[in-house]
Amino acid sequence: MTDLSGVLRRLGAPRLLVLGDLMLDRYAWGEAERVSPEGPALVLRSSREEAGPGGAGAVARMAAGLGASVSVAGVVGEDADGRELLGLLDAAGIDREGVLRVRDRPTTCKARFAARADGRRSQQVLRFDREGRGPLRPSDLARLAVAAGRGLGDCDAVLLADHDKGAWSGGLVGHVVRAAVRRGVPALIDPAR
Repeated sequence: MTDLSGVLRRLGAPRLLVLGDLMLDRYAWGEAERVSPEGPALVLRSSREEAGPGGAGAVARMAAGLGASVSVAGVVGEDADGRELLGLLDAAGIDREGVLRVRDRPTTCKARFAARADGRRSQQVLRFDREGRGPLRPSDLARLAVAAGRGLGDCDAVLLADHDKGAWSGGLVGHVVRAAVRRGVPALIDPAR
């Protein structure tokens, strides 16, 4: 059996480019105290909330946590969720130079609410998604292709995390993979369903 920590030490600090759909994941936990008088819904008394990078951002955060030098390329909206996500990427030490801010598209945000009743284990009771899933405008796709190309010039591997939110449409994935192959850079793809 191989010691995982030894394998990771031998890898050193690979330079990774993570491309994909960036998301903000929000979590709220609390006690389900009663049913709302306004309708058949639980009233959740919040006890803890947190947020973190999701989608390709989660892949980037995990790789950085394992010691890789990570840069990320993707799209966020010009909104509060986008600003928060960029701050979370900064806090994780991830180079976000390749992240485009797009005015007419919301940052994908997935909010999960978990409730506990009578001291039992928490269970997710609702997920609320805010997202734009349409394809990017051709001008934004071109900007994203340029950002990905810049990142390819200085990486040891490319990780593509597609969550079917439209950012990697229009043949952009094929373009990036072909460019990686020409440079001898391995490309690992986690495609949408």
